[in-house]
Amino acid sequence: AEFLMIAPWPSAKGGSAFGGKAMKAVKNDFGLIRDVIVSLRTIRSNYKVEPSKKIDAVLVGGKSAALLSEHADIIKGLGRLEKLDIVAKGKRPDKTAGDVVSGVQVYVPLGSIVDLGAEKERLSKELAEAEKYAESLTRKLENKDFVARAPSQVIAGEREKLAATKDKAVKLRAQIEGLG
Repeated sequence: AEFLMIAPWPSAKGGSAFGGKAMKAVKNDFGLIRDVIVSLRTIRSNYKVEPSKKIDAVLVGGKSAALLSEHADIIKGLGRLEKLDIVAKGKRPDKTAGDVVSGVQVYVPLGSIVDLGAEKERLSKELAEAEKYAESLTRKLENKDFVARAPSQVIAGEREKLAATKDKAVKLRAQIEGLG
């Protein structure tokens, strides 16, 4: 028996650690699991679902379904899920929020966690505000006096704001559409 302080550092030669998988494959697997959990948390945040409330989720995993099933307990725990269905193939269920990460489709049924009518109304108001702001930025950037007098970094900043606002509007439309 060697003393711990003078023993050599353990190594994972030949990929024997991690169930025979190479370190790169383990990192990729971990990355996928992490991305799915982040997606679930993002959906929760977008729909203002309090973190303490457990929700349901459906994952359409394709070729990653086996890996997701193997780590279902981790996904359920860190995603704060009551029920998790993992399938290899499937269509988007009705009245769900969805996301796609690394080829995995992530769906959260919204009927039990948000008032769909109130959520549609909230998102529609937010969309109207985003469209109004985008219109004002467009008018500003089309104003020849503004473009001629403003410093180039200010114009670039306004263009970035316009692009971000248009992107937000596209995402809001997709959320409204997902509500049915």
